[in-house]
Amino acid sequence: MQLAKDTLSDFPRIRKRLAAATRDLNWYDRDELYEGRGKRKHLSRRVVSEQIALLLASFANLKPGSPEDSVT
Repeated sequence: MQLAKDTLSDFPRIRKRLAAATRDLNWYDRDELYEGRGKRKHLSRRVVSEQIALLLASFANLKPGSPEDSVT
């Protein structure tokens, strides 16, 4: 383990990415995001709905062109 710590100290960019990954893991591994118990534990419907909404909101909301515009 000490060798790993010494090696990571040589690579600051990797340490930064590892810290970010650990932070993200701690954020998404909270009990309030899950339903069920033990091996039957799964993400709640609310969490999935919020993540899908964020994904859809990330796309540009362009309205399709009207048929009148395409006819010249």
